[in-house]
Amino acid sequence: MGNLTTWFEQEAYTVRFDWGQDGAARAGARGDAVIIVDTLRFSTTVAAHIAAGATVEPCHWKEGADTSLLSPLTLLPQPLLPITGGGEISVSLASPNGAMCCRAASTSGARAIFAGALVNASAVATAAHALDSPITIIACGERWPDGSLRFALEDLLGAGAMIASLRNLSSSPEAKAARAVFLSAKSQLHGRLLTCGSGVELMDKGLEADVHYAAQLNSLTVAPHLQDGVFSNSLASGDRILQ
Repeated sequence: MGNLTTWFEQEAYTVRFDWGQDGAARAGARGDAVIIVDTLRFSTTVAAHIAAGATVEPCHWKEGADTSLLSPLTLLPQPLLPITGGGEISVSLASPNGAMCCRAASTSGARAIFAGALVNASAVATAAHALDSPITIIACGERWPDGSLRFALEDLLGAGAMIASLRNLSSSPEAKAARAVFLSAKSQLHGRLLTCGSGVELMDKGLEADVHYAAQLNSLTVAPHLQDGVFSNSLASGDRILQ
């Protein structure tokens, strides 16, 4: 007989789908590989910075990190901080949604944590698939002014893109629904992102270019992997990307 702790776990399936910090914490507690999807803009920006050669430390926006770096177009050689002796670039990326979902998955014991979006969906699916582990894709969602979770179409589409790339694994009904939404919109991603609520918000703030960047399906071949609180690329140059 099921109960609240098992009804919604999607335990019979390899590919699972959930929302927000609570979903990330549940996935972490199961020991799943967790993919954090905050399409506008955290996950897209993490991928963009890593593609430019940086490592990224996710931070809550209240911790004082520079929120201007949340744009995927704020790339090197902007005033970022060199790591002493390593030659790499370290970015502290503030985010109230994606970063907090990363933290929830990490503190609850996730096997691995990736940052995924439309721009690197296939690359992240490849890296997660290689772990031979249950995978939960987390659509972060946004927040209403009272702090409650707001549905975010862009995150559903990003999650669905990764689930579509994991087609050889068993997917829960929840994951299949996200995949179906993505497939129905695959040829219209720019239009959907520009006209959804979050896209309209960014355009009103003069950030339309960020939305266009985030809508470019599989434009990057990086799989940001969180280790010791920092994202770096988990894919070697010879890894074969799932198509």
